[in-house]
Amino acid sequence: MNAIEDLNPNKQPGLAPILVKPKQYLFDAPLGLWLVFLAMACFSFYISLESFFSAESIWGPVFILAIPISVAHVWLSRKKRIQRAVFLETYEFPPAIKDEVATRYPHLSDEQLVSIIEGLRQYFQLCHAAGQQMVSMPSRVVDVAWHAFILSTHLYAEFCKNGLGRFLHHTRVDDLKESKPIVQGLKVAWLYACKWEAIDQKSPSRLPFLFALDAALAIPDGFYHPLENDYATEGTDDAGGGGCGGGCGGGC
Repeated sequence: MNAIEDLNPNKQPGLAPILVKPKQYLFDAPLGLWLVFLAMACFSFYISLESFFSAESIWGPVFILAIPISVAHVWLSRKKRIQRAVFLETYEFPPAIKDEVATRYPHLSDEQLVSIIEGLRQYFQLCHAAGQQMVSMPSRVVDVAWHAFILSTHLYAEFCKNGLGRFLHHTRVDDLKESKPIVQGLKVAWLYACKWEAIDQKSPSRLPFLFALDAALAIPDGFYHPLENDYATEGTDDAGGGGCGGGCGGGC
């Protein structure tokens, strides 16, 4: 039995999770955006020079100084985000997380437990790519791993600082006054997971890894997501399937 078959014991079509690592980080700006930024900087520099030499005005020098400062800020911000992405990609999670998941779901093999840890890693990577947007947790078993990680409070706080630049709170659905943020967070999770794995979010040929994991591992209380869903539909309050929320200002 190969790894995918082992992860998908029920052999449900379209549910076998495939762990994908993109060639570039999701927040990398496309070349066109950088060209537009460069054109705007050159234009501002030209206007600044005209203002500087045509009249006694402080705005010329101000604009001239602002351009390299802005460029440096963008470059440093991008460098910091890449450093955090590399940290998330190479971080070794505490062994206690696997032990906790194995205690709750004793039917899981060691290989499957490893896949859950990689699912936890991918969730944090998606949160990083989504910035300040709330990202709901699509997998019950990965959420259990997240709970176990949070119990190591110092490690978790240090992880959030180095990998996300902020503390990622975990809020239960029951603690929210309405479910709309969770639904919206699930749409964000779907969007970034599909981008990560190069899946057409509106006409998916398979489920993204985090959305397929619970069904593939036969998690009894898992979140099961249909291949045909409304996650990519704007303005709907019911996204279909199950999920729990996690993200900046909210969680599961």
